Amino acid sequence: MPTLIKSTTCHLNKILEGLKQDSVNKSTIIKNATDISSKLNSLKKDDYFKETISCLSQFLEQTIKEMNRRFNDTALTLIEGCAIFEDYKSFSNSSEKMIEQLCDCFSLNENEKDGVLSDYKSFMFVASQKVKTNGYPITDLLEANIGYEHLKKLSESILCIPIGTPTVERSFSAMNRIMTNLRNRMGQDTLQYCMKISIEGDEDPSIEYVDEVIDLYATKKTRRIRFK
Repeated sequence: MPTLIKSTTCHLNKILEGLKQDSVNKSTIIKNATDISSKLNSLKKDDYFKETISCLSQFLEQTIKEMNRRFNDTALTLIEGCAIFEDYKSFSNSSEKMIEQLCDCFSLNENEKDGVLSDYKSFMFVASQKVKTNGYPITDLLEANIGYEHLKKLSESILCIPIGTPTVERSFSAMNRIMTNLRNRMGQDTLQYCMKISIEGDEDPSIEYVDEVIDLYATKKTRRIRFK
């Protein structure tokens, strides 16, 4: 029993840290944690382990709740829908229902959804011819010069899904570097522009660029020169 509790809690902890957030093990993990939680509740009669078991039981209940929150129906549908575009075999084995559910995840209207389904049916013929190849459907869709406009937009939306949080965390770090106590009156637009320059701009701007910025700053507003 202690070994089972330890292994399950360690596994759950790794998942919640984002080391292994896959939908395949989700139901099994939650079932195991639920079974352990039930067994712990039945062992509360022993006063010696009462406090420890109560804390562990509470931890497991919170973990189960967090797992259910993270792996909701929309998230699982999105994961399964994006997996369709990994290779042509997966795309050929997909269905219109999966595409419709994927469109619902991106809140597409009826006209856009009909366009995606129409492109999907057309591209399915191409996919059936390339099942044994090593190509990627999403790459071929984005490189296609003619047709598949709606399915191409859906592919672009899939590529915009963040796979991690480091980019967001770096943005907050950049904001903290820029928005200091001496700049507490900086407006939202100015802060946004400064963050874009800090995150996406060149490390060493050219002299011509600096001169253009100075000239633009000078022409924005008439400034009074102060003499000592």
